[in-house]
Amino acid sequence: MGNMWSYRSTYTCERVKELTASLQEWIERSMEQDETFLFKRWAFANGVNPSRISSICEIDEDFARAFAMAKAWQEFRLEEDTLYKKTEYRMAMAMLSAHHGWKTKDENENRLGTLANDFGKFLEYMSSQKKPEQPESDPE
Repeated sequence: MGNMWSYRSTYTCERVKELTASLQEWIERSMEQDETFLFKRWAFANGVNPSRISSICEIDEDFARAFAMAKAWQEFRLEEDTLYKKTEYRMAMAMLSAHHGWKTKDENENRLGTLANDFGKFLEYMSSQKKPEQPESDPE
């Protein structure tokens, strides 16, 4: 495992290519061994600050594609492992929610309630605003 304290503050083209190759190899190995891919494990092993992964995606299309594949594999494995009870469902749901945008039924219903409240506030605000004066129409 690489030195996890030696994060690189800049990512040269050469370094990003190395990271892309490493990420692709890690994904392939995870698929071959039928393992869940953990981004932070890969990041620490490669001396990458996990919070910088999205910024690397922004500067390199190949890395972004590899990262998207890693996310898809991770999501699939979490779903499958939960279905076959290899992963505790609450932990899987927490990861799917945090990293893949999944929501529970309650979260969706709460969000709808929040949206309704926000829309009500918006309508209230709009009704309190002065209406712009309409130009007088020319009689024909």
